[in-house]
Amino acid sequence: MRSPSFSGKMAGTSLIACLTVGGTLTAVPVAGADDTEVLFTQLEEISREASAKNEEVLALEVEIDKTEDAIAESEARVAESQEEIDKSQEAVDAAESESTDASKAAEEADRLAREARSAQEAVRDELDNLAGARYRGVYIDPLTNAVSASDPAAMVDRVSYMSLLADDATAHLQDLEEENRRTAQAASQAHAAVAEANWSQSVVDRAHEDLSAAHEDLKNEQASLEEHRAALEEQRASLEVEQADLETQISDVQSRVDGLSPADLDRWQNRFGSSEIAPSSVSSDGVVGAAMSQIGKPYGWGATGPNAYDCSGLMYWAFQQQGKTIPRTSAAQVSGGQPVSRGELQPGDIVGFYPGVTHVGMYIGNGQVVHASDYGTPVGVASLDSMPFAGAARY
Repeated sequence: MRSPSFSGKMAGTSLIACLTVGGTLTAVPVAGADDTEVLFTQLEEISREASAKNEEVLALEVEIDKTEDAIAESEARVAESQEEIDKSQEAVDAAESESTDASKAAEEADRLAREARSAQEAVRDELDNLAGARYRGVYIDPLTNAVSASDPAAMVDRVSYMSLLADDATAHLQDLEEENRRTAQAASQAHAAVAEANWSQSVVDRAHEDLSAAHEDLKNEQASLEEHRAALEEQRASLEVEQADLETQISDVQSRVDGLSPADLDRWQNRFGSSEIAPSSVSSDGVVGAAMSQIGKPYGWGATGPNAYDCSGLMYWAFQQQGKTIPRTSAAQVSGGQPVSRGELQPGDIVGFYPGVTHVGMYIGNGQVVHASDYGTPVGVASLDSMPFAGAARY
């Protein structure tokens, strides 16, 4: 945002007079000029130098404003990014917890599967032993069974008992086989869940890493903007020192213009030529009408209306009346729009004058421009040829 102290000086000062010689600001010896033409030449030179300094100040203020906006936007993006990272960290923590739980569940499923296999193997061994004993008792050693039995019924009971044991073991084995299949399937599903949880965690981790990297980029961008702002503030401080030095010349320039005789003041105000305007030749609508409506308003350095204007301030105000915002400084106004050649000019185009585009006016047709020229000269109309053409732009 523009510095109230500095911008206030610019808007409230009628004229800034400065010349640069070898990079050092010096006053122009206007006071000793007796010849009016020499005086006008000196005043115009001072005016152009002052315009350049004023444009430099305005451009710096605009850049500071943009930097402040960029910093605010960057801070908002950093804060938003931090919120995303916090949410992402929650997702990372949840994914890690899910992966841990899945691993524990898989370990438990593996344990149950191992127990089921061990139980199945134990019953199978028992069944094998019973089958072997039954085979030996019935087919291999029937005489022993008969002798050792107390009676034939006891022998039959022994054989029947062993058969019953074998049947029970077989049924139990079948149950254990089913349990083994179930636990094995559960273990397989648990390991699949582990794999899925690990994959999900890797996705979340990568997303978190990407967010963290982007967050660091935003913080670095913000740091660069802060450094740029600090450099701009140093420039502004330097310009404020120059502004203080220039204040001593303002009263002299104003007194010179204010002290002109009526005839010389008329020559000063009409040095770009007196342009008669046919009422029907200029549109009263749009930006042209807005600018023309301010004819007769005084010139003011850094002023954007509605009571006074500098050259770019008049353009800025006229476009604002049409709901359009254009750059604030002369050079930026000419460089910011669609380039237009001198031969393609249309009413409403902004025309730049002098090297470095230190002055602008608005083309109104018929080879004329409306502009705010200098201290002591109100907003008026001049010939397009009265000043050196330096480019034009259309908005």
